Amino acid sequence: MPGVVDTFKGAWTEDSVENFDNFMKALDVNFVLRKVGNNTKANEEWIIDGDKITVKFTSTFKNKTLEFTLGNEIDEETMDGRKVKTTFTEENGKLVHSQVGKPHNCRYTREIQGDLLVVTMTVLADTEVTAVRKFKKV
Repeated sequence: MPGVVDTFKGAWTEDSVENFDNFMKALDVNFVLRKVGNNTKANEEWIIDGDKITVKFTSTFKNKTLEFTLGNEIDEETMDGRKVKTTFTEENGKLVHSQVGKPHNCRYTREIQGDLLVVTMTVLADTEVTAVRKFKKV
């Protein structure tokens, strides 16, 4: 039986985003990077080859590629330059991307809702801050 991550195969482009500025503020992202982040359209491309998963994150500002297997911790440098320890797991029919690092840990939960890939981004601080980014298939 295919896993949750198999439903993400292919290329996705941002359709909408909500509360992203507050999400970045909670991570102490500086004003200039927040302005760029708020005016940049994100894309994700998911490539699955057996247990190896590759995600290419692209935008007009910055690009990065993550390679991982589910459940194994990797080093990640976020688009805003934070260095974090990252693990991807499947939980309750969703893909959970957990980042451990400073100033706060984050959790990105991905799921398919209708024809959209919905990413709920949460800063895990004393007061959680959540943003939602929706992607449509290219």
